[in-house]
Amino acid sequence: MPHPHVDRPPLAQRARSVRRCTVVLAILIAASLAGCESPPPNSSAHKPSTPKTSVTKRSPPTHDIAPAAGVRGGDLFGGNAGLVPDSTALGRKLAIVRTYYRIGESFPNSSDRALMETGITLVVSLDLPPGMTYAKVTDGEEDGVIRDFLQSMFSCARQYALRAIYFSFEHEPDTRKHGADPRGFIGAWDHVHSLAISLGVDWQQGGPIHWVWVLTEQAFAQGIARQYWPGSTVVDIVGEDAYNTRGCKHARPGSNFVASTPPIAPSQLFGLAVSFAESERKPLFITEWGSVPGPSSLTRSNFIRAVGAYVQTQHIVFALLYWDDHGKGNGCDYSIDNDRPALHAMAELAHSVRLAGVPYG
Repeated sequence: MPHPHVDRPPLAQRARSVRRCTVVLAILIAASLAGCESPPPNSSAHKPSTPKTSVTKRSPPTHDIAPAAGVRGGDLFGGNAGLVPDSTALGRKLAIVRTYYRIGESFPNSSDRALMETGITLVVSLDLPPGMTYAKVTDGEEDGVIRDFLQSMFSCARQYALRAIYFSFEHEPDTRKHGADPRGFIGAWDHVHSLAISLGVDWQQGGPIHWVWVLTEQAFAQGIARQYWPGSTVVDIVGEDAYNTRGCKHARPGSNFVASTPPIAPSQLFGLAVSFAESERKPLFITEWGSVPGPSSLTRSNFIRAVGAYVQTQHIVFALLYWDDHGKGNGCDYSIDNDRPALHAMAELAHSVRLAGVPYG
């Protein structure tokens, strides 16, 4: 998977369909230019109301550790911003969307505000910008901007009645974008967590923020995930970014790599993360997943169905977010916008009873 900041996928190509462009424009136009209101954490000015839930014919399975994930009624179905315009084709609104910021950037941007206005919750990554070190965070040099960011997350969740919103500091620290520094990462994570506690915005203090620790599939496969683990007292949810790529990261940029080998089995992509989450008695979010097209017109749709079948057997999984976009600087093409069989398979997955979840605090 291309890292969203080092290998952040490019903007949508100009050849996007009229339908997709229209939906994106509608989202942006709907966004208010005003920031979120900022009541203090103990204020009753913006107490959240109970979100409306869709009616299902039968009750989805429950989780014995659901409070730590802020999820009820099944698992959360979602994706990145690229999947939002496909909501019409999928026949439902996303429950959760993955979004990315760097320290120094303000939350929320107009697109994320528009999503929250419609009741969609977010997994918000706050990462170090190029050149910043973990030590700078741990030493408190960025405390002011980080506090403002966390306070704005809290305020937006209250303003838009989001019973839970998810926060990930420096996702994918195993990708060496700031050097292989597990101790530095853990120290910085602990510091940011302490700032949140001082503000009273954590879910265990009655706030909406839940903590998602996100590593790549490779970190679990290489046996280094434990080195980056901050500890069960400061992490609420294990997160994994995992892709069926089969070599696309090494392919020529823009080549839209098509694998000549069978897709990777979902158990191979997610199994070790499942085991890790189970060992820590934590929920698991699949915070990014996707697939290249494959040699057959049905390869990707079959993979999506296989992921759905796998998730049905893994009650430790609480959220599933598809990455619907291209990679940057490589041949990875995870977009399903023009892949009818894949869209149909994703719609089936979106309407499964397991993915009828909504966030709660």
